Amino acid sequence: MRKIRTPEEVEKSEKRKRLIVGVILIGLMAFSSLGYAFFGLGSSSESDESLSNPYFDGNQWILDTGGIKFYLVNSVESVKDIPVDIENNLQDYLGAPLFIASDNDLSTNEVAANLGQYSSRMQRACYGACEEDLPEKDCTENLIVFRESEQKSVLQEDKCVFINGDIESVDAFLYSLAGNY
Repeated sequence: MRKIRTPEEVEKSEKRKRLIVGVILIGLMAFSSLGYAFFGLGSSSESDESLSNPYFDGNQWILDTGGIKFYLVNSVESVKDIPVDIENNLQDYLGAPLFIASDNDLSTNEVAANLGQYSSRMQRACYGACEEDLPEKDCTENLIVFRESEQKSVLQEDKCVFINGDIESVDAFLYSLAGNY
């Protein structure tokens, strides 16, 4: 059986319970604010840094271009000596079809993975005449031509971009498009 309590005792008990709950809530709010101040700022400055500097996630280089990420094989430092002479930027591929003339699957896949999010569609094509069952394109449409070569360079002629070299040249082209080259 419960002991019969006076109204003063009940009020005192309720007041004590409210005080304990209030102190706990104030402490929780104070610790969450401190946690955000110490740990929240560190992660936001890291993401601000990744907007201007690509970062390595242990497998590939990731370049955040304002919400859209580019995934690259090489760092910007390793491709900085490759000459890139293009006028195109990402807006030139936005909503437009993009054709790729390449026999190198790695290069084709890297271009497709990164520029596919901008173009309306991507398709393999031939630069000029070819024997394959592919559309033949010239420089009046967005066409990326990859040619394996010892001499690495990226050049533009009208709407064609000629990538000479290997996957490093492809990365130099993509860094340049993203404005980080």
